[in-house]
Amino acid sequence: MAVLAFLYAPIAVMVVLSFNTSHVLGLPLEGFTLDWYFRFLGNEEVVESIVNGTLVAVACVVVSIGFGL
Repeated sequence: MAVLAFLYAPIAVMVVLSFNTSHVLGLPLEGFTLDWYFRFLGNEEVVESIVNGTLVAVACVVVSIGFGL
């Protein structure tokens, strides 16, 4: 259990800090914002890669189901 906490604690910290309005990661939190996520999803290359990855995943599922039947 301690190993899982050691592995997931940094992820949890980054998720909490990603909602901070400050440009510098740190405590205390200055405010709550979703701006970082809007910037991330506003990038066309990022959105295109998410769509492409989803299409590849769906194709893999379809092919896997076809082989499994």
